[in-house]
Amino acid sequence: MYHYGGDVKAASNSGTLNSAGTAQLVPVGQRSRLRSVLLAGPTGQVTFLNGSAGGSDSMFSIVTRTDGLTGPFQLSIPGHGVLFDNGISVLLTSASANYKDGTIAIFYEG
Repeated sequence: MYHYGGDVKAASNSGTLNSAGTAQLVPVGQRSRLRSVLLAGPTGQVTFLNGSAGGSDSMFSIVTRTDGLTGPFQLSIPGHGVLFDNGISVLLTSASANYKDGTIAIFYEG
């Protein structure tokens, strides 16, 4: 079993994200390894981007279907995690124009 080899850090969005909103969680140019994700909020899709918040280098997406009625969703990434070589940002999309996300928190090494 792999154990974290470095210091594990946390980052989260500093305010609410509207539909089609973006947030830079790990600075551009910083190499990091994503270990875990915590999402709390209504139904939507969170896309993780390698690089800047305005970029298009999508690594993967998570679709949540909680409608805000259940607790937060946590995803622990197995193995060595997901390597981002140019920072970590997120793009939030939802069919609802009234969408506001409560929290996107990540745990990463780097």
